[in-house]
Amino acid sequence: MGEIRFNRSIKKSFVKTDENLLMNYKCTNEVDLLGKRINFYGRKKGKKLSPYQKMCIEDYLPKIKFVETDSSGNLTKESINFEKVFGFSCPVWLEIGFGSGEHLLHLAKSNRSVGILGCEPYVNGVASLLGKIYGSDLSNIRIFMGDIRKILSLIPPKKLSKIFLLFPDPWPKKKHRRRRLLNLKILAEICRILKPGGLFYFASDVNDYTKQTLELFSKDNRFEWMADRPNDWRNVWENWYPTRYQIKALKAGRKINYIVFRKV
Repeated sequence: MGEIRFNRSIKKSFVKTDENLLMNYKCTNEVDLLGKRINFYGRKKGKKLSPYQKMCIEDYLPKIKFVETDSSGNLTKESINFEKVFGFSCPVWLEIGFGSGEHLLHLAKSNRSVGILGCEPYVNGVASLLGKIYGSDLSNIRIFMGDIRKILSLIPPKKLSKIFLLFPDPWPKKKHRRRRLLNLKILAEICRILKPGGLFYFASDVNDYTKQTLELFSKDNRFEWMADRPNDWRNVWENWYPTRYQIKALKAGRKINYIVFRKV
C-alpha cells in the first residue's frame, strides 16, 4: 500500500461513484491508551467482505485476539500476559502490518512452539488471514486489528524475541515522510519490548525509507546492524517467505532491501 494518486480526469467521477472508498484514505484521528492523538493515514477497508470473511471477523477474531476490551469494546489498559494469551510459556514474535498474512502464516506454521502476534489495521487483510487459519490446527496466532501504536504500551518490557516490519507504507513524498511508522518514539518502544539479543527485521523497496531506517537505528547504540558482507542487505534472511508486496516489487523491477538489527 502506498500513496494514492488520482488523475484529474477521473478524480471527479471516482469520488462521485465511490465516496466511501476515497474516505478510507483520509487521515483519521484516534487516541492511544494514554489519550494521545494518533493520526492514521491509509486504508482501513477495501471491497465488501464475503459472508465467510464477515463471519471470521465477527466470530473468529474475538477468539484469537491478544488485547482485552471492556463491555463497550474499548481497549483496556491491562498489560498483556502472553502466557495467558497463548496458554503456555513460549517465545513471542510480532509482525507489524502483516497485510494479507502470507508471511505471518508461514512463521506460525514453521514455528509452532512460538507465539505469533500480528497487528494490521486493514480489515480486508485481517479477514484474508483469518480465512486461511480458521478451522486449521494452528493455535499459536493472535491478532490485533488496528494500529500498533495504540497498544505498544500494553506490551511488557523485554518480552519479544523478534519483530518484523515488512514493506510498510512508504509515503515517498518528502512532505509526507512524517507519516511513516518508524521514528524515534517507535524506536524507543521497539527497544523497550525487545529482549536483549532480540531481532528487528525490516524490508522495503523504497531506498529512502531504508536509508532513514539505517540512520535511525545506527545512531542508537542499543542496536547493531547484522550485516557481515556488503550485499547482505540485498539478500533475504533465512526462512524468508515471499509476500504479495515483494512479488509486486520484483515484477516492477525494483530492488528490495532486507535489514536486520539486534538489540545488544
